[in-house]
Amino acid sequence: MVCHHGTHVDAPSHFMLDGPTMDQIPIERLHGPGVIWRIEKGPLAQIDVSDLEAARPQLRAGDILIIDTNWSRFINTPKYEEHASLTVEAAQWLVQQQVKLVGVDFSTPDLASHVRPPDFTWPVHQILLSNGVLVAEHLTNLAPLADRRVEVMFMAVPIAGSDGAPARVLARDAS
Repeated sequence: MVCHHGTHVDAPSHFMLDGPTMDQIPIERLHGPGVIWRIEKGPLAQIDVSDLEAARPQLRAGDILIIDTNWSRFINTPKYEEHASLTVEAAQWLVQQQVKLVGVDFSTPDLASHVRPPDFTWPVHQILLSNGVLVAEHLTNLAPLADRRVEVMFMAVPIAGSDGAPARVLARDAS
């Protein structure tokens, strides 16, 4: 089974050998209050701290953050891999805000694969996962709830020993 294809959640063990696997993640880490922020960026752009600070509604400690760049519209096209990414500083800022999960509507919050330097170390994943912030990728259909407070459920399969899992994600307005 491919655990990192389609909408899925990365467990900390995806990048940390001693990190929790999917079956070790408490269910309360996969649901709760949060926000969906529309942050539209062009091809290969970076989402930085100023983008996050300007977004509304305001983030609260313990929230789930979903970033809607409207990039999922390019799924199954070559343009899909021209997605934006988070800066290292943005990842650090999210840790400071005590976010418990970051979801994106593209394939990775790190640089797109074809623009990574040879010594690439997945810094955004490393920062988030090593600080207990889960990562979800390939989210879709976010526009109806963009820029709102939401209640979110990431129904990820608790596969024993796995570093990730497919997930069905549900959200509803909590404004």
